[in-house]
Amino acid sequence: MIEAQGGDTCEISGTGETPQERATRRLTARPAVSVRLERKSIAFAVSLYVAVSLLSELLHLSFP
Repeated sequence: MIEAQGGDTCEISGTGETPQERATRRLTARPAVSVRLERKSIAFAVSLYVAVSLLSELLHLSFP
């Protein structure tokens, strides 16, 4: 059998993980697209609320 450089014939890395285990670990390190979009929409809603609140306060101060 021919060994891959830096590994063995089973493609097990030096950490003892198979390629499938490494792929699973990589996939779980980042949240799903839907979770990222949800976080963005929540952040946008909060920033919009703050902007509208500040604008409202400015308008009330300008026109007593």
